[in-house]
Amino acid sequence: MTGEPTLHYGDQSADGWVEYAQELLLGVAPNIKIDGIFLDETIKAVYEFQQQNGLMVDGVVGNQTWSVLRGGEQAAVGTDGHAHQDTDATMHAVFFVDQSPLGKNGETSDDGDSLLFFLESVGSIPIPDNQYFLDINITGGSQGVTFKQLPLTSVSLSGQTNAGEMMSATVANLRKELGTGDFTYDAEMPPGLGAEKHSGQFSVQ
Repeated sequence: MTGEPTLHYGDQSADGWVEYAQELLLGVAPNIKIDGIFLDETIKAVYEFQQQNGLMVDGVVGNQTWSVLRGGEQAAVGTDGHAHQDTDATMHAVFFVDQSPLGKNGETSDDGDSLLFFLESVGSIPIPDNQYFLDINITGGSQGVTFKQLPLTSVSLSGQTNAGEMMSATVANLRKELGTGDFTYDAEMPPGLGAEKHSGQFSVQ
């Protein structure tokens, strides 16, 4: 986890964290509006998520709720100690740990020949396209270990990824590059974006 900010009712995101939480809550609230404003619809989804997962039901997205939302071990109840509305005045990005609105991290494309990664900007400074790279080590198959550096680009193709927007990276031509079989990957963002890591498995048929 990356030291996520505590989110409360009434928060309005200047840095993408509220949008990120709303997207992670799509599992319990498929129609939630992704607007970066923590109001009635969002707090209802937080309550439901907390209740379903045996968490403290307080409507606050603090350490415990973030830990489960992001697919990790349940953390103790607590907050980051920051005042409401503090923003992350940096370039900072996080992986979607499970399902993003466009697909699952580390999932192959419909044709099975590309490996897809989805990230969200949660800093207030826009991230320019093609200036930051995702480092990926792929293990398995006849190649042993394959290392890739993938440029990060805005999903909207606007040339930059603003707070609350998504960016992606793709390993293309899997069959040609790796052959077929079962593989594991370890992905890491650059230090300038927070250096978060993500690992998983995939198959190429």
